[in-house]
Amino acid sequence: MHTLSEIRVPATLAELDRVRSAAAACAGAAGFSRERIGEMELVLEEAFVNICSYAYHDARGEVVLRCTADESSFALEITDTGVAFDPTTRAEPDHGGGIPERRVGGLGIGLIKRLADRVEHDRHDGRNTLRLVFHRGDAAP
Repeated sequence: MHTLSEIRVPATLAELDRVRSAAAACAGAAGFSRERIGEMELVLEEAFVNICSYAYHDARGEVVLRCTADESSFALEITDTGVAFDPTTRAEPDHGGGIPERRVGGLGIGLIKRLADRVEHDRHDGRNTLRLVFHRGDAAP
């Protein structure tokens, strides 16, 4: 895979539009449909908001977004130095039963897993890297 773009931003919700725009521009340049780009933006938004909300507690932090592509896929790599968290180990949320009986949280991670073709996490040297891979073609898995 070759890098199309990389940006570093403070881990604040004020940067969400900048991050989404950067990813959308890269995915568009890589030839993805507007519909699939919208799904990518939704997945990225979920991941970015979770980092901003939980990774650094009350401290300041940074997020690096790298867009990469090859002939068969496009990937968003989101790196932070916040607390260790691997969303790939989370169970699917419970969609059964009534709303009052359901456990709070986890719906965003389920959405990420459904819309991305592959979700990978790595924790190395104090950094979380979430890699969201989207294969060529318009249909989500």
